[in-house]
Amino acid sequence: MKETNMSDIHQYAAQIRENGYALVRDVLDEASRAGLKQKLHELHEESKLAGPPSWWFGNAFEYAPHLMQPIIANPILMDLTEELMGPFVQLDNLTLAAMKPADAAHTGIGWHRDRWAFCPEEEAYRSPLAMNAIIYLDGLDDAMGPLRLIPRSHRRPVPLLGDAWTRPHPEEVLIRPGPRDAVVIHHALLHSGTANHSDRMRYFFSIYYNKSWLKPTDNHNGPRTVAAIAEARRRNDQRMLRLLGCEENLQQRANYGFREPDEKFWREWAAADRAAMKP
Repeated sequence: MKETNMSDIHQYAAQIRENGYALVRDVLDEASRAGLKQKLHELHEESKLAGPPSWWFGNAFEYAPHLMQPIIANPILMDLTEELMGPFVQLDNLTLAAMKPADAAHTGIGWHRDRWAFCPEEEAYRSPLAMNAIIYLDGLDDAMGPLRLIPRSHRRPVPLLGDAWTRPHPEEVLIRPGPRDAVVIHHALLHSGTANHSDRMRYFFSIYYNKSWLKPTDNHNGPRTVAAIAEARRRNDQRMLRLLGCEENLQQRANYGFREPDEKFWREWAAADRAAMKP
């Protein structure tokens, strides 16, 4: 996977503060991309044994921690989310899915903000409570259906009255990431998919992070996840512990007095976490 370049991280963070999203190139290596697609097909085949077959799987970390852990803890994604949310980044939910081609009349448009978000009432930037890193494992083109975003809708009112939430928006931009890219989104940014009108499945992987004091959507108590937590605790890997729902410094860090800008303390705490980690 691509190494962290802090000047890139600062640039991506500035783009998210200003426009609500950043297209981060080459986050996923080829082996991980292939592994995710293979795991999805395995889960699909297994789902046939329990009932109607499915192409949508939440709580995905528990299915394959050895595959998922390096991806959710990717240094670029972690440095970026920590710069915007502080060293409080938790895995809210992890989704691995595929979408079949849709009927030609179906647009697939449905504007929304993600969980833990808000509707801005005035023009101002608010630090996110959650962020989404979305990876389309075969990329997107016009036939596959681009990702639609309304820039700056995380920091200003954007009315969507009546059925406007199901139609193209005059301010939208269309994003066509490559198969190893991540689109990282502030949770209050209005965004939408587009129907898949290709002749192929559209593969989708979503890493949804939230603040570590919020309740995660996924269950971090499965046996494979518990084993990963035990290993992270052995190494005193505070980043991984937080990702999997174990925030061991919360009381001190969430009650520091708030007399100076948060970012100063965020940098100090992140450095302390790195220094404390064992091999």
